[in-house]
Amino acid sequence: MARDREDRWTAWSAFAESNGGTPERDRKDRVKAVRFEHAGWPILVDTYTVSTGQSNVTYTRARAGFHAQTPFRCKVWKEGFFSRVGKKLGMQDLTVGNPVLDRDFVIQSDSPGQARALLAGSRVGELLLRDPKLQYGVGKRRRSKKDPDDAPDSEVTVRIAQVVKDRARLETMLALCRESLDALLRSGAALPASSR
Repeated sequence: MARDREDRWTAWSAFAESNGGTPERDRKDRVKAVRFEHAGWPILVDTYTVSTGQSNVTYTRARAGFHAQTPFRCKVWKEGFFSRVGKKLGMQDLTVGNPVLDRDFVIQSDSPGQARALLAGSRVGELLLRDPKLQYGVGKRRRSKKDPDDAPDSEVTVRIAQVVKDRARLETMLALCRESLDALLRSGAALPASSR
């Protein structure tokens, strides 16, 4: 177990260094999160734990904040048994023009045209296919009382239900955030950071 933890700290340090990130360290000087900036917007890669009542699930996530021109929500995850049942009962599942995404993933959005542009009109769809365990979303960001007035109101979130120690997977999560910000800026869905 201790070796697994050590592998995580080593992997996350290398990930920060090779991708221009700023590591945040805990009291034992281990990397607990990595901060990046892209197009003037913040990206944070970290972990968090959720209690299910019977056990705990730890997620690795990457979040990229931005100001939305107009509110936009989009969620993508690998189709499973429950989502197949949900689709039979009428749950939303968009097609975006990427045959593999359309066949193997559930795609929901309040703006189908924007979702298609984001997922089929950029590298975002291609990056999602690299790791089918990823859950992806774009939407309103939860604000805290500590946030400054100009804090981002929306965010791209990429998460996976495990502590990721593989640098390639961490880099895919970071690339998804960066590519999503670029696509949202190009489409006008996200405002430039200079407009804050």
